[in-house]
Amino acid sequence: MAPYRPVKLRTTGAPFYDHFKVHYLRPLSADEMRELMLKLAENTGRADVREKVLAHPIRLKALRELTGGNPRTVITLFFLYAEDFSPSVFADLENLLDRATPLYKARIEELPDQQQVIVSAIADHWAPITARILSEATGLPIASISGQLDRLEKIGFVEKVEIFAKARPVSRSRSGSSMFGS
Repeated sequence: MAPYRPVKLRTTGAPFYDHFKVHYLRPLSADEMRELMLKLAENTGRADVREKVLAHPIRLKALRELTGGNPRTVITLFFLYAEDFSPSVFADLENLLDRATPLYKARIEELPDQQQVIVSAIADHWAPITARILSEATGLPIASISGQLDRLEKIGFVEKVEIFAKARPVSRSRSGSSMFGS
């Protein structure tokens, strides 16, 4: 399972181009997240984790909102629950960030400079953001922003979301799965 489609799988003429069937995992709902945690607890014989999941349903829902239901993050969360159940949602989030930071740092460092600037501005904004606001925040021309957003969407770094402003749809971008990229 990869957090994004590797270049060798998406570049025509590359050794593994079109060799593997790619399955994209969508974000899990709060109920799916709970069920996955319970199934992992059952399969690993961790009744203690099962009890923690069942005893703290609101905590799991809060973590789902903060992580966007990323399946990889749910598995990491399971191991955190198994190793050391922290006293709060904040501590859970902090532990998840400690484990995920090297992965996402490496992914961001692979991006071209202009895309790094755009991803950083989106993350700093937290909520969905328009290309116009991104242009203002980064000082980059809106045409460059739009093209880079398309490229970032294709590699799974951002997703387009529609919102309604003044009775017309507006396209905005946000980083995939909030803090935990898709």
